Amino acid sequence: MRWLLDTNIFIAAMKGADAVRPRLEQTPLSAIVLSPVVLGELEVGVAKSA
Repeated sequence: MRWLLDTNIFIAAMKGADAVRPRLEQTPLSAIVLSPVVLGELEVGVAKSA
């Protein structure tokens, strides 16, 4: 099974959300998928915070 994640999940994981981070840590990287839109949003967020 693959998981298509959105930006909010990545942000919650980075903030250490108890409901999100452990689940992501248990999920194989090969099962995690993100869309080009999410990748773009994350890149813009990183650029703004630098």
